[in-house]
Amino acid sequence: MTDSISRNFSRLGQSVHTDGTITTNASTASTWLTPRTITLSGDLTGNVSIDGSENVTLTATVAGNTVTLGVDTTGNYIAEIAAGTGITVTGSGSETATGTIGIDGTVAT
Repeated sequence: MTDSISRNFSRLGQSVHTDGTITTNASTASTWLTPRTITLSGDLTGNVSIDGSENVTLTATVAGNTVTLGVDTTGNYIAEIAAGTGITVTGSGSETATGTIGIDGTVAT
């Protein structure tokens, strides 16, 4: 009897173990047996829980102070303005800086 049951289940792509348990995959399911959480970390953060019952949306956020100009970005930027003869520079060198360039009388007019 057990042998014929095993043969019938193997035709269905399932298996019967010697202890009498049956291994199978559901052809349909409303949710996963174990829900999961997907988490982003590093420069991009966010998470979403998913149990297979519906589509989900993962909203991601760029973590504060993780983007390095010239490394994580493309395009032009000025990291700092250097002064020269007859030229003074103040307020340079930070992301929110308001730079001021001064020219004294030794520079051509």
